[in-house]
Amino acid sequence: MRFFTIIATKLKHHIHRFFLSRWTVTALLAAYLASFALAVIVPQQAISGSTDHSWWGLLNRMIGFNRVFSTWWFAVLSLFFCLSLGLSVREQFRQARRRMEWAPPLEPPDNTPVVPMSVDAVSRRLAMLGYRLERHDGFSLYRKSKAGYWGRTLLHFGLLCAVLFSAIYVLTEYRVLVRTVQDRAITLSDDAMNVSKGLFSSFAAQVPGSLTLKQFEPRFYATGALQSLESTLLISDKSGAVDTVKVAVSDKAYWRGLRIYQHSRFGIVFTVDLQPLEGGSAQEILLVMPLAGRADQAAYLEKPLKLQRYTLKAKYFARKDRKGLFPLDPQLILRLTDGDSIVAETQLEKGGINLLGPYMVSCTDYRLWSDIILDGSRGVSGIFAGFFLILAGGGLAYFVVPVEVAVYNKELGGCRLVWHGGRFADLDNEIRRILEV
Repeated sequence: MRFFTIIATKLKHHIHRFFLSRWTVTALLAAYLASFALAVIVPQQAISGSTDHSWWGLLNRMIGFNRVFSTWWFAVLSLFFCLSLGLSVREQFRQARRRMEWAPPLEPPDNTPVVPMSVDAVSRRLAMLGYRLERHDGFSLYRKSKAGYWGRTLLHFGLLCAVLFSAIYVLTEYRVLVRTVQDRAITLSDDAMNVSKGLFSSFAAQVPGSLTLKQFEPRFYATGALQSLESTLLISDKSGAVDTVKVAVSDKAYWRGLRIYQHSRFGIVFTVDLQPLEGGSAQEILLVMPLAGRADQAAYLEKPLKLQRYTLKAKYFARKDRKGLFPLDPQLILRLTDGDSIVAETQLEKGGINLLGPYMVSCTDYRLWSDIILDGSRGVSGIFAGFFLILAGGGLAYFVVPVEVAVYNKELGGCRLVWHGGRFADLDNEIRRILEV
């Protein structure tokens, strides 16, 4: 039994040294940063069954370059990094307690210089400088700025929180980009949306059943730049219950643990019907077009026609008078091309119908569209709390320097001072301030 106790103690000691060594901490930090850089460089995808049987597809399935935050190795890396930081916090806490419990020697060292002041005079001046008397047992122990001892502990704890909750955020990531169209209910499902998932995305707040853009209010400056963008959304859950939320570019909303963000990207959707003149079924085309850059400029879109050799090129102006960006009476211009040659061109308004080469074309409707982001990932508050603790701990460690001084009444007409803590330059200034106050 004693043998196993010794082995366990040694193993614990080696693990502790390994995770606190400078090499281990540097390697873990480098690997963590490299994984985030890889996620930025390589386009990330949701967890799905890949049909790519090439060597790159096989490598992706094994290592997960295109889904870094949903891989087992990122979860293990996050665990090791958090374990290293946790042990570091524990070690910093112990060191802070040891510094707090420091006690001066019962007798001052022989080489301690004599201060030509009485103990009472030194005590009064120390009190004026913010020192507090804590012990009076053969000597007087004064302390100042004790909170500074906990600066490093708080700093390391902030690092732990930031890394831990960052890992929680990316591992539980469930981020959805939804393109909403005004007054049209968009059914939400993973197969029909642009979804980013983490390894443990099932623990995130799940998306609702449908989303409807009820009201859309963009505002512009006189220069044409976007001033504000607000949306009123109807959100229904799986049971059909509907809630109304308002969201803006600078003001997110919450719905049952889900964060809802307004994207700055928006535009107009034209519904166009193409009826072949030679007979056949009509083809409905949705022209999802971005906002024009200026009131006197058009926005453009190209769309190949299904089962045809033609390409439909569209552009629109938000207003006929070219004096605004908000689409009040949009003017749609369609051009039918066959390769590099122009077959036909026409102009439409809502409800209008015209001839376009071999088609009769009509604009049946137009509506505004806007991108909405739904985020159910966990850990956002913990990340901000971690950064706050990092700033607080760094501020304590740098600006609040703890100093202790023991005052000995051992000389006739004078006393001896033993200092502990603080920086050398700070201690020299403190001594000067005590003697010159």
